[in-house]
Amino acid sequence: MRPQLIQRMAQIDSQVEFELTTASKVSGLLKEIGSEHVLLDTANGPITILVDSIISVQSLVNVNDFKSTSNTPNQDNQIDTAGSSNSKPSEVEGSGSTNNSPDEVEASGSLDTDTALIEPIPEQDKVPDVVETNGESADLVSEQNATPSSTDTNTESAGSVPEESAEVDVTDTDTESIALVNVEDQVSDKLDEIDKRFKNEIEGAKIELMPPDFTFPAEELIGWQNTDIAGKWLQIKNKFENAHRINELSTKFGRIQPLLIEIKPLVSRFPNSPSLKRVFAFFNALSHPGDWQEAIQIYQEVAITSENASDWFNVAVSALNLNKEELACYSLEKFFHGVSVIDAPDAWYVYVSLVEKFNNLSSFRELCRNDENDIADNEIEALLDAAIYLFKKKVSTELAKEIVAKRIKGEPAESLLREVCQKLGGQSTESYRHFLTEFMSAMIASEKIVHPIPTQKSDQKKPKGRSLCKRKAC
Repeated sequence: MRPQLIQRMAQIDSQVEFELTTASKVSGLLKEIGSEHVLLDTANGPITILVDSIISVQSLVNVNDFKSTSNTPNQDNQIDTAGSSNSKPSEVEGSGSTNNSPDEVEASGSLDTDTALIEPIPEQDKVPDVVETNGESADLVSEQNATPSSTDTNTESAGSVPEESAEVDVTDTDTESIALVNVEDQVSDKLDEIDKRFKNEIEGAKIELMPPDFTFPAEELIGWQNTDIAGKWLQIKNKFENAHRINELSTKFGRIQPLLIEIKPLVSRFPNSPSLKRVFAFFNALSHPGDWQEAIQIYQEVAITSENASDWFNVAVSALNLNKEELACYSLEKFFHGVSVIDAPDAWYVYVSLVEKFNNLSSFRELCRNDENDIADNEIEALLDAAIYLFKKKVSTELAKEIVAKRIKGEPAESLLREVCQKLGGQSTESYRHFLTEFMSAMIASEKIVHPIPTQKSDQKKPKGRSLCKRKAC
């Protein structure tokens, strides 16, 4: 609830009752209203309440503050009740006029007929409890500030409504309060939906190796025309596709091991061919389930020198099978620099979970920024959901709520993504920093990197609405 709204509904040094987001209520004397908190003096002592935790506020009036007058009339207020209480008042003795104000009738002398003397109502809504008429007391005060009962005289009943009465109903304020509560509920529901969805998707996400492309890589095989490699390649391709078609790629069927033996000499003859190495690494992983060391080494060599995003994907799969999660996080980051997050949802949720684990928010932010000017609408939504999820987990729940509230009110997702990415950052975990240092040093030492590796988006933009199979990386 906004501080301005609290100020409209309650004043300093007044009794108030707050309803909180925890479904509890707390009441006391309002002592201070700040931009982020209020100070309340309760029976148990002063407490500070965050403004964001307040759902509604109600001003309280203590009925005991109403002072009752004496049931016995005093000498200044004696009334002649000899006549009927319903008779009209006659002229006052000694007075030439009967135009006295109803609130200020002066009792000088005796009255010829019965009349009720109405005392003026005090400034603080103090209403007389009882007025005696014909010896019978009439109770004139109810719990809702009732005014004295009227008589048959021309005296007008005088009653005033307290300015700060708890019963005052400000329709506009109530409407605004209800609207704020509704928005807060929507924000909480949306944030919970994003949180639960990511937890469920992360738990069920699984990635597996991408099969290689068996298109004959003539441009990679210098002098292939004078060899028999084209025929051998075609044989290997046909055998693999047949085994895949009948679902017999498992080692128990004995079809994949001979293919590994056949491809190995071809790799030795053309060691600089990424396509041959991809096939060899894939067959190696299938032939030796549980032993990913050789496969990950080959995939890494290819990924470093190629522009194919699928190579980094397969490095990530191999790394996860070897419990090298830091390498998997790095590899999926490289993968999504060339592939839309909506084209590989399982890989995306795995990546988000690793970013969360290693607090790798700066890399996630750079990934979003690289897509800033070249991204489809549905990909913006996916990135924004992930950013909100990470923001809530690693930065601030309250700030995440602010982003969701703006989204509900219709602010563009693209501008919200930029806003949240500006606030994402911080240092990654020590284990990830250590991995990154060793990984880069190893690549430089092995002369795998001479110049910075170009990413696909450094030279040209990815087309909007792109799909995985249409990219240059594939």
